[in-house]
Amino acid sequence: MDKRGLQTTGFQDSDREILQKAFDEDFKQDLEAARARRKEAKRRSARQAGLQRRRMHMERLLQEEEDNLAKNNQTGLLVALVKGNRMDSSIRVSVNSVGCRSLAKALWENTTITCLDLSGNDLNDHSGTYLARILKRNNTIAKLELDNNQLGPNTCQAFSEALKVNKSLVYLSLDSNPLTSSGTNYTGFIEFVKSLRFNSTLKSLNLWRVGAGSQGGQALAGSIRANQTLLFCDMSHNSIDMVDVKKIADQLDMNLGSYASSERSRRKEEEDEADREAKIKKLEDV
Repeated sequence: MDKRGLQTTGFQDSDREILQKAFDEDFKQDLEAARARRKEAKRRSARQAGLQRRRMHMERLLQEEEDNLAKNNQTGLLVALVKGNRMDSSIRVSVNSVGCRSLAKALWENTTITCLDLSGNDLNDHSGTYLARILKRNNTIAKLELDNNQLGPNTCQAFSEALKVNKSLVYLSLDSNPLTSSGTNYTGFIEFVKSLRFNSTLKSLNLWRVGAGSQGGQALAGSIRANQTLLFCDMSHNSIDMVDVKKIADQLDMNLGSYASSERSRRKEEEDEADREAKIKKLEDV
């Protein structure tokens, strides 16, 4: 008992009971510590396994892209031209989902392409996330058309992050894509439309037949009413409630009016500046 700093009572049975309690407490603490170590070991093991799975997944994706480029010379040439900034400013591309990922990576640093059309390629939701992420690094693309593909909630989530920081995109078309997985997953779509509250460069958005539904329409109306720069938004064939359609239309009309007034003022200033320069030149010539 002295080694444990316990006070003896002078009674053997009592001392034995006190000592047993001390042993039991030590055992409990050792047991809890052992459980904590096992739990931490499992957590570390699971984390390492997760990282390993992610590495293997990324390696498979990269190998898949390399194999696709090796088999498809046309896609390989396209990617090389895009990387080298040797493409026209406006391009229409036919590419599969794997090739699309390679193209998207090439577009990260491209500074020549302003209009990109990837419509009708049956691109999947995974490749769509790569396309959306382009806009986080590329501030050259002004028009992006992705109609008639298979882009879904994950693509929407990626666009929600990109549109908060991108400063170049003016026109985005997602016509005829299952953005809500046929009304079963609205999470990505709602985050996507929320990003419109923070974007100030997008002027035209095409969401024709994307499965927005009543829930998506309500979110879209709330976000557009907080946006002062969007001028056009096609939301037809989405089963959006008429009250939300009206809210969207009213805000777009206000934005158009403000834009028209701003453009008139800009043109008037340009004309006045041109007149001043003409008068100065006339005086210099005298």
